[in-house]
Amino acid sequence: MKKNYRDHLFESGLLDGKTDQIKAFREAYRKDYKQGYNKAFKKKKKRVPILFDQDEYDYLQSECTKYDMKFAPFLRHLIFAKLSEAVISPSTEKLSEIEELLRNIQNQVTNWTPHLFNNEVSLDHVQELKEQMKDLETYIKNALESIPLEKWLEFNMENDELFLQKLVSTIAKYINS
Repeated sequence: MKKNYRDHLFESGLLDGKTDQIKAFREAYRKDYKQGYNKAFKKKKKRVPILFDQDEYDYLQSECTKYDMKFAPFLRHLIFAKLSEAVISPSTEKLSEIEELLRNIQNQVTNWTPHLFNNEVSLDHVQELKEQMKDLETYIKNALESIPLEKWLEFNMENDELFLQKLVSTIAKYINS
């Protein structure tokens, strides 16, 4: 069993000693304890300095604030989410839909190309093409930003034992704000 400060104090026989002796013993004990703790911490955890320019740092800090997280845990979550592919790319179904939208636009441009030289393409045709491109942009943005909730919950519950508590706390903050 691990001994605490009180156990060491009993073993030292200083209980009947002077206050100055007990104070010196406590300071020596704390110093040894901190050194042991720091040594064990360094074995388990590694520090890695990362340099950011000011714009990058400001952006990351604003994202941390947005998600109500401290900087180091935020970076750790981002890195491991990327490496474990928890950041989900679009499904093959969504990719097929994006490719279909792109093919439609390409076909229209190909069909209109010979008519451009004869001035047979109207402003309405160009507007229609612009609308399709805008729809495509919106669709791609939504496809890339959407993460299936079930997979996100599963990943976070596996990698963070306090995830559910944090989630409930965040939901409570949102409801009360």
